[in-house]
Amino acid sequence: MKRPTEPPTDEDGASASEYEESEPGPNLLTERTLTGIFLHPLGLVSGVALPGIVYLTTDHPFTRENARNVLNWHLCYLSVLAAVLFGFGLTFVVDAILPDFAPFDWVVLALLLLVVAGIFVLAALTLLTMVFSVVGMAKAIFGTPWEYPLAPDLLAWGRELTS
Repeated sequence: MKRPTEPPTDEDGASASEYEESEPGPNLLTERTLTGIFLHPLGLVSGVALPGIVYLTTDHPFTRENARNVLNWHLCYLSVLAAVLFGFGLTFVVDAILPDFAPFDWVVLALLLLVVAGIFVLAALTLLTMVFSVVGMAKAIFGTPWEYPLAPDLLAWGRELTS
């Protein structure tokens, strides 16, 4: 595909016959990889597994940055899921251990309300995960590794803790 190097000039100026050759489509894959692009929707299916494997094994900067962004989001999602499941289990344990005394019933009710609120947060995060995956893939197609909003950089935080 040819594109003009400069806009055409008027009648007494130079002609617009100077063209430069643009890069063909497959050469774009040296800058951005298919793995970096499709990692966003594949993260929906695999959770932290596939982005984690790609993040640890790739040496391509574009793919690594996309894997990092997907992994940070899915680690955040996984931590919310773990908190909701822990709260659910804690509610049953507290209800089984505490005697049937009125003040303790309020503790169990408060824990159960927190779990229900966590389930609503988890549902919202699930919808956001789907939307963010589509947006992240679209941004990656155009060459931008998109950092998911609301996702803290857990990988950097973990590296600081281990250093």
